[in-house]
Amino acid sequence: MACGGPPNPQRQCTPRDIGGPFCIPDAGRLANLDAKLQLRDDCTSPCDQGSVTCTVKYDGGTSIGLALIGVACFDPNASCPAVCGIKTYSCTLPALPDGTYTVTSMGQPSQQVVVGPGGAASCTLPSGP
Repeated sequence: MACGGPPNPQRQCTPRDIGGPFCIPDAGRLANLDAKLQLRDDCTSPCDQGSVTCTVKYDGGTSIGLALIGVACFDPNASCPAVCGIKTYSCTLPALPDGTYTVTSMGQPSQQVVVGPGGAASCTLPSGP
């Protein structure tokens, strides 16, 4: 037996592809290079052993989609409190041409942002759900 016990072959994983609350800069203006938005997962488990990242979906048009994509993994034999944790993820945007974009995330209202000179490089979600 290795230090820490044997590996658990019963760990169960399920895919995640969810939306969540996101931010845009207060002035509604965003820089077109090296810009980052934030996306929040409002209910993560403290026992989740999986991995999730923010994925930016941009097809060259005027819509930017944000999603948390990855896997949630749990040991079905472990006792885990039924408590929601909150995690915030950074979403790095590709270089964008100047213009007006609609930012979306599943289950959330869309928001408009103007991309161009003088725009903010990032935004921060307020703490809490």
